[in-house]
Amino acid sequence: MIALERLSYRLARLAVWLSAGILIYMVLHILLEIMLRVFFSKSTYVLDEFVAYATASITFLCLAYSLHDEALIRVNMLLSRFHGKPRLILELFSVATMIVIVIMVTYYFWVKTFWRDLVRGTVSESIAEVPLWIPEIFALIGLWLFGLQLITMFLRLIVGGSSVTAGGETK
Repeated sequence: MIALERLSYRLARLAVWLSAGILIYMVLHILLEIMLRVFFSKSTYVLDEFVAYATASITFLCLAYSLHDEALIRVNMLLSRFHGKPRLILELFSVATMIVIVIMVTYYFWVKTFWRDLVRGTVSESIAEVPLWIPEIFALIGLWLFGLQLITMFLRLIVGGSSVTAGGETK
């Protein structure tokens, strides 16, 4: 169980580092666009498209890490009223429901969007003609990691064991 948690956490942390790199890229691209427009009256013509891809990528890639560090918004209005076994059952139900939803969304996204765009060679309608599977792969990776983190959370609730902290040790 601890090995699965460590793997899940390390992959989530790797995705967050990738997100940080994407964020740095976004800032640099925006600065480049500003400099080109101000000093040379030119443009990259793809800033809005690339920043949109980057924002979506960051959002999906950070899901697993946010879940692990309990940084996602949880509505505790109902959950805070329960303690002990009823609370555990409610948490198991909510995590299991979320696992099913993530599996369905991931499957749908894989079949109806990613795979279709990959096979057809679909590109964006901008001047850059970016193959759409490139930004979509980041969303898929984020969904897979989020699903893995949810499964880890579910198993931790069942086992009642410790969880891996940000430093990599167990608590």
